[in-house]
Amino acid sequence: MPLAQYVPADKLIRALAEYLKENVKEVSPLPWSSYVKTGSHAERIPTQPDFWYIRCASLLRRI
Repeated sequence: MPLAQYVPADKLIRALAEYLKENVKEVSPLPWSSYVKTGSHAERIPTQPDFWYIRCASLLRRI
């Protein structure tokens, strides 16, 4: 079984984000998440509709 380091990051994150969106209800976006920036350095809110799931998938890949 391949480790996460050996799978291309973009493919893994995309597939994991889709899985989280469809199967894991605990990872749903919070109601206020569409109104806030991602950090103090950011000027605008995220424009991707699935930002929350992509971010969660990215964090899961890192740990």
